[in-house]
This record gives sequence, C-alpha cells and structure tokens, in this order.
Amino acid sequence: MPSLPARLSADHDSQGVGFPVPSRTRPTEAGSGDAYRSRKRRPVAGSDPARHWCRCSGARHRDDGKMTDSLSFLLHHLLLSFLIALAWPAWADERPRRVAGLIERVVVGSPGAEFEAKLDTGADLSSIDATEVTRTRRSGRTWIDFTVVRVDGSRVKLSGRLVRHAHIKRGGDATTQRQVVLLELCMGSVSRTVEVSLANREGLDYDVLVGRNFLSGYFMVDPARHRALTPNCPGREAK
Repeated sequence: MPSLPARLSADHDSQGVGFPVPSRTRPTEAGSGDAYRSRKRRPVAGSDPARHWCRCSGARHRDDGKMTDSLSFLLHHLLLSFLIALAWPAWADERPRRVAGLIERVVVGSPGAEFEAKLDTGADLSSIDATEVTRTRRSGRTWIDFTVVRVDGSRVKLSGRLVRHAHIKRGGDATTQRQVVLLELCMGSVSRTVEVSLANREGLDYDVLVGRNFLSGYFMVDPARHRALTPNCPGREAK
C-alpha cells in the first residue's frame, strides 16, 4: 500500500496540479518580497497567538513609556527656560547695594563741593540749601545760579539746569513752590545726576538732604551709622 505523501502526489498529478514544495530560499521575484515578509510576521506554528500579542503589546508600552519620559523632560526644560527668561531682566538690573549711614559726605556739582548730608528715605526728592538765586540763559535753556552758605559760614557757588517747579508741603505748613535743577551727586563710589530742589534750609543742621531719587537701588541706610562712606567718584575732586 502506497504511503500517504505518495498517494497525495499521485492524486495531484492526476488532476494536473503539482504538489507544492516549500522553498527555503528568500524569493527574489518582484512582488514576492511582501508575501515573504507577511509570512515571517505570522506566529510560529504551535505558538499561542495571545502570548505573541502580549509580547508585542509590552514592547509597545515600553516604547510609549520612554516617549512619555522624554516628552516630560523636554517640557520641564522648556518651562524652566521660560521662567529664567522672564526673571532675567530683574536679575540683570539687581545691583549690589552699599550700606550708608544716616549722615554721609556728599560731593555736589562739578568739579564739586563736599557737604555733610542727611539721608532721608522718606523724601522723594533730594534738596539743597540755596540763597542768592538768579536765572541765566545758556544755549537756549534756563540755568539757576545759587549760593550755599555752609554751617561753618563758608560760601559755595553752584549752578544747575532748571527742569521744573515742585510743590512741596511740609507737615501742616502751606504748600511752597520750589525750583528743581539737575545736579550731579557723588556718595561713596556712586555718581548720579538727579533732580534736586532748591530750599531754604537755614537753621537746619545739614545743607543737603539726599532723598530716594538718589538712594533707590544703590544704597541701604543704617540709621545707627555715620560717615560710613568716602566720596570716591572718578574725575570728581571736592573742594
């Protein structure tokens, strides 16, 4: 009795159909590569399709986890860069603040005259004692020439460009109008040109009052200290 393969081969031959012989070589004909790859993707005979799907699904979950971690890392750094960019102007503008005492030596004007000044963080404007005030015109602008009589009786002549008039009210007194000029002040190593109001400080202990418009952003005032700084601005020589 013929064997089963022989009988199948005979049946196929009798019908004019050859028995298919599996090929162990990779197809090289056009279009046959896709079929070969699709066959290779199929689960191995006898394997559990559910296990094959679980292995693929697990790999996909691991890849998704890695992608989620990378995306979270990128978003974290983008947010950090954004916050740094927002805060940078404030950091860039932050200056080291010097500690000044309640009473400091200040050089006023150029070339400059040195005065003892009182620092007042409650005053918006700086002010200076002024007498013998006169107006002059220079290059189409108004300048104020004035004299400061020091506490010791010596006299110093200064001048500054007029920028505006300020209305000042002190306590319960009536509002007074003061001329405001631009003057260069030097305290410690800081030199700034600020608005200074011309006032009558007769009877007061100090000829110059330094306000917030000069101190802000540059100095902290310690009321327990006096003369903590020495004027040392380049090109400024006090007399």
